[in-house]
Amino acid sequence: MGLVALALFVVPAVAPAQTNRVEKTIPYRLDQTAKLDAKVGPVAIDNVKITDMGRGFGRGGFGPKGMQPSEGSTTLRLAFDVNNPDEEWEITFTVEFLDKAGKVIDRATKKHAWKEEGKIFNFDHPILEYVLPMVADVKISMSGRLD
Repeated sequence: MGLVALALFVVPAVAPAQTNRVEKTIPYRLDQTAKLDAKVGPVAIDNVKITDMGRGFGRGGFGPKGMQPSEGSTTLRLAFDVNNPDEEWEITFTVEFLDKAGKVIDRATKKHAWKEEGKIFNFDHPILEYVLPMVADVKISMSGRLD
């Protein structure tokens, strides 16, 4: 009698691919909500609202901590509506303020982590006030990783 070998191969179920990097460009409009409909991993970034918080908001200005803000600067707040129903993910936001030709006027990057929560993430950025009339669009790049 011969031996019969039986091999069992377990193939894991393939989860749908998650995008870990998304880029969106929106028109620069103050005090208006712009739809993003972005998803980075399990984290949903639904929309963003840009607000001019004015000179002297927060630390503001340029230079070392504790200095008075520049009279020529203001603080823009980008309020992202974020929801993460899953384990902890860290998202890196890179915001570029673009002129009509698509050239970068200013750029800022900030990170934040979420775990099983939904909330507004306030991205505050000091910027020279005189460049604001030149800003036409805002390019937002979001990349994430499991924290």
